[in-house]
Amino acid sequence: MPKSLGEYKWEVGTYFTNKKEFTDAIRTYVLSNGRNLKLIKNDKKRVTVKCLGANGKCNWYAYCAYMCLDKSWQLRKVIDDHTCSRDFNVKLITTKWLSEKMEKTIRENPNMKVMDIREKLSRKWNVSISKNMAFRARTMAKYSVEGSFKEQFRRLHDYGHEVLQRNPAHHKDSWTWFLELLIEDLGGVDVASSCTFISDQQKGLLHALQDLLHNVEQRYCVRHLYSNFRKQYPGKDLKQLMWSATTATYPQVLNRFQKKSWLTRYWLPRWSSDQLFEVIHISQFGEQFVVNLDNKDCSCRGWLISGIPCTHAITAMKFLNLNAEEHIAHWFTKSAYEETYNSIIYPINGQHVWEITPYPDILPPKKREMPGRPKKKRRLQPWELKKNDSELRKSGRKKTCDVCKELGHDKKTCPQRHMPSSHVLVDQPTQESTVTHVPADQPT
Repeated sequence: MPKSLGEYKWEVGTYFTNKKEFTDAIRTYVLSNGRNLKLIKNDKKRVTVKCLGANGKCNWYAYCAYMCLDKSWQLRKVIDDHTCSRDFNVKLITTKWLSEKMEKTIRENPNMKVMDIREKLSRKWNVSISKNMAFRARTMAKYSVEGSFKEQFRRLHDYGHEVLQRNPAHHKDSWTWFLELLIEDLGGVDVASSCTFISDQQKGLLHALQDLLHNVEQRYCVRHLYSNFRKQYPGKDLKQLMWSATTATYPQVLNRFQKKSWLTRYWLPRWSSDQLFEVIHISQFGEQFVVNLDNKDCSCRGWLISGIPCTHAITAMKFLNLNAEEHIAHWFTKSAYEETYNSIIYPINGQHVWEITPYPDILPPKKREMPGRPKKKRRLQPWELKKNDSELRKSGRKKTCDVCKELGHDKKTCPQRHMPSSHVLVDQPTQESTVTHVPADQPT
């Protein structure tokens, strides 16, 4: 059956594989010719189609029936003669059928607008559809092409299982092998035991550390600590304070290096032998450190801890006309950064061959629909809201609460409105303490 049936002539005896193929052909014919056809009868054994044009007096008629012997559908009767004019509002076009026609277009242009869909139908087939039908058809086409959020969330456990199968996770054996090599590179168990290991809460790593280094100091990544911290202490302010404390001692490497290089003017190097120096402060008596450039070490231990040469080491390097930037630790270089992400992420199979896991389905987060029509314009500043040449509008200003005198809310939503008042109430006079003045001429 051709895609465009504008000049197609229906012939009696034409076979169709199933009823859907016949109804799709009818809808394609309607879309190409602009005729308002209707399925008068539509059941498991027959389909009768009649044209509603010319107030129902059009002669066009088709009858298709199911053939038991051939297990197919056959066009048994047709009157291919229209006595009506073209209709732009075709009722036989459904949302589901239109979405199937739009799948290829949506796959090529997922962000196609509803107005563009209506214009394309009007330009290509000279047919008009409503905005709601175009919106529903686009939604169904996206669902067919991209899938739904609910279905994708439901397969998260299956996806995770497939990823772990293709990319084996770290376990105790692999961590043990890694730590054995690390301990050897550090110089043995004694040196490694004096170090502090910072990691996430990886069970394989924790068990391997306990087996190889019993009393070693362990610390956890701040991101994992904050995930537990925010359960009891939520809020953006506390989050910023915690991360500020985390990064307070670790600014950008180049900024720290330049600051230390600038402070070298206050230190004097005294050469001892080869690359061994004694660095003394010019103003503070007794403030001196020993620098060994061969071992990349300073007695202040700042170079060893941070990997960035301290002020005392930079002072000694300037005395020998050495480039201090070349003595910054290797892990701050671009090559070390690239090696961090050099591992392979192995490809996985399609979801139709994923193993079905026994875990419960994961539901997508609930979408909160805000009341009213969504705003398309940005919020203007108070100085942009000009009422006239001499006055600004009130919209855009922050509210001031009459209860707590803070900005951002009013007294209706004030959190302190229902709190018990801290003011001391003045005792009302009791009956015993009340003094009644009676005129002298009246009897008491």
